Amino acid sequence: MTMNPKKSEEGWTFLGTFYMSAGDAKIELTNKSNGRTVIADAVKWVKR
Repeated sequence: MTMNPKKSEEGWTFLGTFYMSAGDAKIELTNKSNGRTVIADAVKWVKR
């Protein structure tokens, strides 16, 4: 997933809704970006 930080507002940035199977889940940040930086400072999980 990619996003344009210039178009995001201050605070949480909604990246989408994803359905996952029961069990472990993870988020992986890599340097496989066409952009210049890869960064995250927090992730919010919401169970529905």
